[in-house]
Amino acid sequence: MIVAILASIGSKRDADWWAALGQWVGGVGSIIAAIAAVWIAQRGWDLAARESREREASLVTAWISSGDDGTPVLSYINAGASPAYDVAVKAWLAGHVYEFDIGNIAPTGKPGTALQDWTEVLRREVLAQAVVKVGAKSQYQTDELSDATPSFAVKRASRELTRSIRLETTFRRGKHRWRLDHDGNLTQL
Repeated sequence: MIVAILASIGSKRDADWWAALGQWVGGVGSIIAAIAAVWIAQRGWDLAARESREREASLVTAWISSGDDGTPVLSYINAGASPAYDVAVKAWLAGHVYEFDIGNIAPTGKPGTALQDWTEVLRREVLAQAVVKVGAKSQYQTDELSDATPSFAVKRASRELTRSIRLETTFRRGKHRWRLDHDGNLTQL
């Protein structure tokens, strides 16, 4: 403040000139504050929109569960309000990658819908690998009154193989593409 008073005396400017300068500085400061406020608001709106998209995208998922015989059942759900488009699932099983093009999933609202065709592909592969793992001789157990059923060892090996399957789901919601990995991490592509 003392510097401003000394500058005023030294420059021989009158009070009106200094008042006008103060108003100009205040006006520039107001413009800068308005720009900063708009920038902060825009960032907040963008963050809210991204969180909303992520919340909606997190309502689409596919998973593997074990059937009665230990073989995999591939299921999905779309608990969101809008369809998921171009849904594809990759399954990794014992070094092999299986790609399933599911297509579009309408909002299901149910706990999960099994994909019969893709489940059968994985089921056959798991059973084949389980039989190799336990040996062909212990493949089936029979009794006098029933048909041959997979042995306990095959069922146990099937369950182990089913638990080892890793999934990755990709889909589109609106104009945004998403990837959901086996650990539940959702990434916008």
